[in-house]
Amino acid sequence: MQDNELLNIPSSIPRRSILKSIVGIAATGALRSPLKGEPLLKAKTQPASELANSIGEISRAPSGLAAYELCEFKIPLQPEGLEKLNPYRATEMALDAEITLPSGKKMRVPGFFTQDYVVRDSRGIPTKGTKGWRVRFSGREAGAYKGKVELRVKGKLVASRELPPFTLAESHNHGMIRISRSSPRYLEFDDGAGYFPIGQDVSWTTDVTATEPGVTISAPMLPWDKAFLRWFGRMGENGANWARVFTKPNFYMESGEPWAWELENAARLDKVLELARQNGIHICLCFNAERSDEGTCYKGSMDLMRNSNTAWGRLLSSQELGFEQFFTNALCQEMYRDKIRYVVGRWGYSSNIFSWELWNERETISSQEGVGQWFRDMTTYLRSVDPWNHLIKSSAHKPWSPEYWGKDNGDLNDVHPYFGWSGEEGPKNLGAFIPEFASGVYATGRPFLVGEAGIARAVSTRYGSGSELADKDVACFHLHEVLWGGLFSGAVGTGMLWYWDEHTDLHDAYFRFRAIANFVADIKFNHESFTRGETVAVSTDELRILELTGKQTHLIWLRHRDLSWYGLAVEKKVLQPVGPSSLTLTGLEPGSYRVEYWSPEEGKLLRSEELAAKGTVLEISLPEIHSELALKVRPLSHRVA
Repeated sequence: MQDNELLNIPSSIPRRSILKSIVGIAATGALRSPLKGEPLLKAKTQPASELANSIGEISRAPSGLAAYELCEFKIPLQPEGLEKLNPYRATEMALDAEITLPSGKKMRVPGFFTQDYVVRDSRGIPTKGTKGWRVRFSGREAGAYKGKVELRVKGKLVASRELPPFTLAESHNHGMIRISRSSPRYLEFDDGAGYFPIGQDVSWTTDVTATEPGVTISAPMLPWDKAFLRWFGRMGENGANWARVFTKPNFYMESGEPWAWELENAARLDKVLELARQNGIHICLCFNAERSDEGTCYKGSMDLMRNSNTAWGRLLSSQELGFEQFFTNALCQEMYRDKIRYVVGRWGYSSNIFSWELWNERETISSQEGVGQWFRDMTTYLRSVDPWNHLIKSSAHKPWSPEYWGKDNGDLNDVHPYFGWSGEEGPKNLGAFIPEFASGVYATGRPFLVGEAGIARAVSTRYGSGSELADKDVACFHLHEVLWGGLFSGAVGTGMLWYWDEHTDLHDAYFRFRAIANFVADIKFNHESFTRGETVAVSTDELRILELTGKQTHLIWLRHRDLSWYGLAVEKKVLQPVGPSSLTLTGLEPGSYRVEYWSPEEGKLLRSEELAAKGTVLEISLPEIHSELALKVRPLSHRVA
């Protein structure tokens, strides 16, 4: 729903004429010379002195809140002199709160303009009389807070008012997610508790996917609210704690006029973020996914930004520009910064935000002119306006993308290995392929995610179409390989499956999350400083070995050499058990060790035993292995909290 009422735009005005209306675009001439910095909006405002009392009485925060819980303030503004300003454009008007923590530290939080909605039959019904400014805040300290709200018009401070004081109690919430201070390849919360992401992409809903040309979907057709309720509920029940969500298309705010966000779509994301909180899911929120799609499997479905009926398309076409100029155009840069500011102001309070992600697979953008500098600039701006300092994740599908990796591009890197898109031979065994594919980013020493992985359904290979091959894997063993392959690649979490609806949900494979969640439950990744190991040898060549070596713990994944999703689902291989063999683990401290034997498939501890190292070597007698076995090896002196 467009906010035309606020902006005084009659519905009868043609869309292209709106660019010359009171929305904020003064004249076509101004649009055609954006690099001169000429502002779009020419609305007249009262002198600053006459706006000094424009902030009305601010609502109080609810009593009984604890640290990291949402404190929302309604900020009424007296409309006289402000009604023709665009609330989504910071150069016209910007509202911020400066909040003083009990320790005396200050946080500056962007305000945002919104309207309340009630969801009925998966549609948002606007609530009358709720349109206005809000400030959302969550504090990390227990104690008394105070603050003030400031209103700026055209960059000048015109009004200020004290926030009603409030108090936050101690909280059981672990806080925001950070790079671990002691093990920087891994993650932890503000309070030092470890966080190991387990999950999948749930980027959009099945009913949207079905609208793509030529696509047939066998998964249940669910609208956005019922879909996320189902997915997050099943994921949370089975130990998953991470999901990646695209704002496009279910929560896309830029589908109308420039600087006029779709508030109903924003309200949808409010609901989804609350569902995430209820189910213990932390969301990687991806802002954009546009790419070069001509002639590809997506058939333009990722092309929302370039479409002429979106805010970006209209802003560019009004300047007689195309998508190729998006990253270098001053007005597009300004509007994107305002989008970032809105996103942070509306959702930055939440400790269920895992990270921000500016763009999915940035190297697939058709025109790379100015892209690198744009990402560096927007990353810098995002850090400057986010007082909670959420992680920022970059995204690339290539195995080696050094130009995209580094602190100027975010805190976390990302790789996307697929059968089909990343090759046809190696990915037939995703469990072995994913660590190999991630070797380049692992070598940088920076934390990274396997943020997407799976079987590319839309790709044709010499073995058949990806969809036909994937549909044969009704047990979703490739999900199992993605999860465990991510763990043993040295990533901050599991690998994250793409095709959540047509695989995980359709085949009810949520139990795959529970299996690996059980295995890692007592591992303190943020203290172990795990690295890929080469200290294990086995007495047979019938087993594949993957290993992580930590300060206290050794993790070992032993797999039948013929075990793979392709072998099981497509070739229908019957694995012959690998007879009893021996394993040698070197580089240990002398002493006694506890060895745990786990079933990766079931996530169950099979048995444990105590063994003594002979000098720096531990010899382990392996049982007969039908498919795979996982080991945890720890000193007896190691205590698991």
